[in-house]
Amino acid sequence: MKKTAFKSVTTCLMAGSVMPVYALNLADTEQEVLPTMVIEGEILTPAIVGIKPDMGGVNDAAALLKRVPGANVNSNGPLSGIAQYRGLFGDRVNVNSDGATYKSACANAMDAPLSHVPTSLTETMSIKRGIASVSSGIETLGGNIVQRTRRGEFSENDDIKFSGKTTNGVNSVNNAYYTSIFSNVANSNHKFRLGGSREEGGNYDWDGGENIDTSHERNAATLGYGYRTDDQNETSNYNDEVETPGYFIWNLRGQYRPQYHAVKGLQVGFGIENLLDESYRTHLSGLNRNAANDNTAVGEHLPGPGRNFYATLSYDW
Repeated sequence: MKKTAFKSVTTCLMAGSVMPVYALNLADTEQEVLPTMVIEGEILTPAIVGIKPDMGGVNDAAALLKRVPGANVNSNGPLSGIAQYRGLFGDRVNVNSDGATYKSACANAMDAPLSHVPTSLTETMSIKRGIASVSSGIETLGGNIVQRTRRGEFSENDDIKFSGKTTNGVNSVNNAYYTSIFSNVANSNHKFRLGGSREEGGNYDWDGGENIDTSHERNAATLGYGYRTDDQNETSNYNDEVETPGYFIWNLRGQYRPQYHAVKGLQVGFGIENLLDESYRTHLSGLNRNAANDNTAVGEHLPGPGRNFYATLSYDW
């Protein structure tokens, strides 16, 4: 019956297609010029699907895969989700967590790779779609999953920045709870992070009664320190290079495009470079050879330009 109905619909469409079709000459109509739309956002890496954890009733990181097309979880318990992607699972799916590759332990894979870090301490999880690169691992037939734990962020200046997050939840199906806290203290060069998580629950109920031996308990903690520098300290003694201090400059830029038909192709640009008139020297800039230069010794790196006001004008036709 489905086949007959499909044929009848096709016949109606064919019958209706014999009606004359008239083309609209756009040259004879008044064209409306739409305003320019500028979209700002993050450029995603091609062939990678990323998911960010949020609040939920499950603190198992593997459960995040349920939100990825083609991925799922083979549940071995509340905390032992086995990653599955496009029908392949187990050791055929490579799992990378902060640069380390994990494989399942125990005969029944009870110690699954994604069971080491709970959702509350996970920053992002991404899956490389299609055939994974050989650099992803030695067993990537079923794809490659990358888990990135919470590490905190550096501050944009020398001021001390405090940040953190706490996640808490309860579940009625097994009288369970989970709680976690993560904190980070940082400035522009140093950061220190500390976090912990605890989960506990009993056997979960279902329509047929109680599922015995499904209770769980897990404690996790993270501790770390990060350091970065904006100074150029890698120098070549052979080339008589010297260390170059780091710098930060502000630039302001803008443009205006009138939407009137008479000046449709006109574009005006304006801006200020090095807004605060910062003194800086790039590491690969040229060396001063003129003794008459102010505040720059012979052989020293030439300074970068100071504050600059600029304006541009262009017209397309």
